[in-house]
Amino acid sequence: MSSQPCPNCGIGRCQPMTTPFLLWANEQMVTVPNAPAFKCDFCFQVTFDPAFVRNIEYMLWQESDTAKAAHPSPPYFEEKPWWGLLRKG
Repeated sequence: MSSQPCPNCGIGRCQPMTTPFLLWANEQMVTVPNAPAFKCDFCFQVTFDPAFVRNIEYMLWQESDTAKAAHPSPPYFEEKPWWGLLRKG
């Protein structure tokens, strides 16, 4: 994967890497030791891969009370270029 311009500083280039991912969900800690991410070589901002984040959110949604109740549709995300997600609805 080639480097991308940094969405934070606009100066540096973001390089692929892996880093720990930590998230509190329903009073429990979710950890992924080698989550895919991008790190800027100028400002050092770390951004997690959007597909990875979408998959984690979908797995957590499947375990939620909302999903188990009536059968609402799963959350829908519209991808911005590569550095983030925009939640719709």
